[in-house]
Amino acid sequence: MRPLKSDEVRQDLVNKAPVLLLDTTKFALRYLIRQVEVGKMPGNLPTELWYDIIDISTAIAEPRYEAVRPIAFSSSEHEQILHCRGIILHWGDLGCKHMVRSADKFLQSLSFYEQMSQEKRLELASSRVSTEGPVNEDNDFLHPSDKPCHDADDKIRLSTEDTDTTYAIDFPRDTTSNAPTPALHLPDCLFTAVTVPEVIAWLKDGRCWVCNGERSICPGCTGGIASLFDAFMGCGVDLACPLCLGLSFMEEDKDYCEDYYEVDPPSDVKAARMARLRSRWAELGYRGVGFRQDPDGRKGGADSLRQDGTFGS
Repeated sequence: MRPLKSDEVRQDLVNKAPVLLLDTTKFALRYLIRQVEVGKMPGNLPTELWYDIIDISTAIAEPRYEAVRPIAFSSSEHEQILHCRGIILHWGDLGCKHMVRSADKFLQSLSFYEQMSQEKRLELASSRVSTEGPVNEDNDFLHPSDKPCHDADDKIRLSTEDTDTTYAIDFPRDTTSNAPTPALHLPDCLFTAVTVPEVIAWLKDGRCWVCNGERSICPGCTGGIASLFDAFMGCGVDLACPLCLGLSFMEEDKDYCEDYYEVDPPSDVKAARMARLRSRWAELGYRGVGFRQDPDGRKGGADSLRQDGTFGS
């Protein structure tokens, strides 16, 4: 995901209705900044001290996200305001790569899903015939043991529920010139291009049925689950989880594991892989993640990865 830009705040954004993530911590900081700008600071602290408080708070603030959808926007010479409503996402386990891709499409445009005709939904539902037992109609997305996924256009049973909370997020056309001091730069608080891994990380408390929170899998030991995500390969490696770290991320990591399945990787290649993994973990807010095996992805080895992500024998 990435910060929503001011030039994207248009009517077509409201029409498309993507799922956005609002960092409510940064949103509150933006409100405080606005109060300082107009001289309505609480208490009797000097303005300069408020600048310092805002700087420090922005640097250390822990993100806390809520899913929202755009419902309207307004515009003036100096700013644009996007009005959003809080939503609750309803889905169950994403049982295969096709379901993940459908969920990603759903996140990019709620209106597309909502406009699907009832006939199309019934057509899609009837085309997904279970070959391994009865369909569990109580689940939004079914566990692969209940219902294998065969349909790449599986867009069924994804839904949202509106909350009573609304937000108005202002986007100054030029925040640098509007702010009286660099300390009052408005931090990004609204994010677009949201994908399944971000929803799992920030809205589902990191709960992942594929890896059970390990953020990696042994692709040969999952009882067939890895194959549902095209993640199957030889046993004895730690492969990035295809669900909570992302399909494309897993695919690149799988290339690495296959290339160096039987040979040691060069030290710079190994370091680059570890840097990539740590960056992804940090991006999704996962702390204390570590391999159960050697950092080159294979079992054994003197350099194990501790749970805090550092190397040690």
